[in-house]
Amino acid sequence: MDELQLLRELTEDVPRPSADRLAPARARLRAEIAQETAPSPVRRRMVWTAAVAVGVAAASVAVVGITGTTDSAPAPPAEVAAGPEQVLRAAAVAARAHPVAAPSDDQFIYTKMVRQGGITTETWASVDGTRDGLRIDEGRALEIGGCRDGKRKLEDGYDRCVPYRAYQPDLPADAAGMLAYLNEDTRGEGTGDNNVKAEAMTLLQDHLRAASRAAILEVLATMPGVIVRPGALDPIGRPAIGVDPVIGGFTGDEFFLDPADYHYLGRAGLGAVVTSGVVDEVGQLP
Repeated sequence: MDELQLLRELTEDVPRPSADRLAPARARLRAEIAQETAPSPVRRRMVWTAAVAVGVAAASVAVVGITGTTDSAPAPPAEVAAGPEQVLRAAAVAARAHPVAAPSDDQFIYTKMVRQGGITTETWASVDGTRDGLRIDEGRALEIGGCRDGKRKLEDGYDRCVPYRAYQPDLPADAAGMLAYLNEDTRGEGTGDNNVKAEAMTLLQDHLRAASRAAILEVLATMPGVIVRPGALDPIGRPAIGVDPVIGGFTGDEFFLDPADYHYLGRAGLGAVVTSGVVDEVGQLP
């Protein structure tokens, strides 16, 4: 089931946008199709992106209906229906529809990321943070020491530590709870919109419960200044929706969502996620 079908089923009683509202977007799509004589891959992507925009426009009123806005609230015109709030709320609905199996504490989260130029990083992170993990960056292996009894073993002794879980089962599952959590200065960023955005960006990289990931996206949908770029490319050139939170007035630190099902594709500067999953031991692949 795709995300638009899901939205339709969840919001059967929510009024749909009229044909007049969608007419401008449909007209632009038809114009793009009519101009295609010998379509190149780039042009096909442009037309496909326009089709996605029409679909998101049709879904946006349903998304507003299930997030607490009254049926009588004025709907946005078609030209802005695929804006940041609508896209992020649709992504949240899609996230909730795809449950994530919870790993056990003795397992590891495996992630393979590729940056521009084909630079590859593989990571085995301890689910509960107490077991020794591994990071392989450009062929160089680095052990990730587990934190046990408040101590982490180093080459020349021990260091004090607090286990950092690769999977946090108790993160809030609703937007209000998640916003409160992000405002708790959990990693030293402090409070305020910019710091909430920074914390949200960091958490999105983790292995998360579906409801927690959706709650983060719903929080970002309420943040001012967020920019969405349909038709973007992720760090390895895959079609993507770019989401730039604009932290402190600076742009370019965006993350990427798959335009087909909104799953997380990676982040600018860090790379694209090409494989991830839960494994039983370091060195094992999903």
